[in-house]
Amino acid sequence: VSFMQKIKGFNVRKATHDDIFQIMVLIYNFSKELPELYRSFNRDKVERSVSNFIDSDFSEIFVLEDDGVIIGMLACMVVEFLFSQKKTATELAWYIDKDHRGGTKSIRLIKSYEEWARKKGADLICMADVPEIQDLSGLYKRLGYQLNESTYAKEA
Repeated sequence: VSFMQKIKGFNVRKATHDDIFQIMVLIYNFSKELPELYRSFNRDKVERSVSNFIDSDFSEIFVLEDDGVIIGMLACMVVEFLFSQKKTATELAWYIDKDHRGGTKSIRLIKSYEEWARKKGADLICMADVPEIQDLSGLYKRLGYQLNESTYAKEA
């Protein structure tokens, strides 16, 4: 079912403005699990960003819910490469509550993102991994992704 996948009581769908508070709670919990270098949370910024993602034609937030309670989310966008007209879909944040990790729920969230990316004309679909939270390289490989770059960071 397009962008609305049911899994044993779980549901994946596009976020609405009514979901903003629950998404903000997930992003706050996500920020607490991030490595120290990235750990910060600005409530106003997050609320604005989530709202903008929901409103934009080139970005989306998918939510995973269990009986109406949002337990996971994936924020993504599609942009053209700097050097060509090819489009890339990029996952910017995805998080599932610790108590609900495992099983096929995360795969359903990714599949909804992939379906959306294809409909937006993406030539490439990208997923990120923060190994300090959970190494997802095995999952990504099983889903057909391949490692194509690494990111290094330091404080400015």
